[in-house]
Amino acid sequence: MKYILVVDDEENNRDILVRYLSRRGYNMLSASGGHEALDMINQREDIDLVLLDIHMPDMDGHEVLETLRKSYSASRLPVMMVTAETDSASVIKSLGLGADDYVTKPIDLPVLVARVESKLQLKASVEKQIEESSRHATGFPDAEKILQLIAQGENNQVEFKSTLRWNIHASNIGKEIEVAWLKTVVAFLNTDGGVLLIGVKDDGEILGTRLDKFQSDDRYLLHVNSLIKTSIGMDCINKIAFDLVAVGEHKVLCIQCSPSSEAVFLKNSGEEEFYARFGPGTQKLSAKDMLAFVNNR
Repeated sequence: MKYILVVDDEENNRDILVRYLSRRGYNMLSASGGHEALDMINQREDIDLVLLDIHMPDMDGHEVLETLRKSYSASRLPVMMVTAETDSASVIKSLGLGADDYVTKPIDLPVLVARVESKLQLKASVEKQIEESSRHATGFPDAEKILQLIAQGENNQVEFKSTLRWNIHASNIGKEIEVAWLKTVVAFLNTDGGVLLIGVKDDGEILGTRLDKFQSDDRYLLHVNSLIKTSIGMDCINKIAFDLVAVGEHKVLCIQCSPSSEAVFLKNSGEEEFYARFGPGTQKLSAKDMLAFVNNR
């Protein structure tokens, strides 16, 4: 079940949009401010689109949008801004910050529905395309092959990660956990390729994917899709294949990477970072070292 989130500090505005869109078959959520909206988006995996008012006290729509676009998990969540009819400066700023569309007040509700449907269809189409191209590959490891890789241990082309996003020590979701495995994927692409197994401890113990607390396998895989797309890019999608593989009573995420003929960068907090494999480890290279590395290859 997917949801549209309406964010507006004026209750009457929220109610109008929620009631109108609900009658047309959409599942609706609402938030009265920016902080509440961000908390809701961070805690849920089922929000497909945000209708975000620009002018709100405490935290305005632009601040909310900017925060979303810096987040790995929500960086490409479709956002439609809601603004006053003559507020062209806000519209320009919204688009510059990464808004997908905007509607003006007073809202033409039938036009709003058409734009919402267009954005949801586009999102579904992109996710399907990425999933089909990423999850199926010739020679993808099965359970027996994964057990063999685990038995061999980590090396220059095999690495294990315990979780996709859950910080076991802090007992919460951690962006640093996501960044860690994304670095490995980029390093494999920049070197000789490799296989990343998520749900496996460094010592080879299989933990599975339950610790990451996703509502379903589909939500788990869509999250992987989103992170790869936004932090590595669509250009490399044909070099990366991934899927959940049942290994005994657990499921392990297997990400298989082929070497890229061009340099691949990780987009991290507004910066582009280059990583490569050296033995069983991943190393970040400076611009100078990256050029020497690429030239040598």
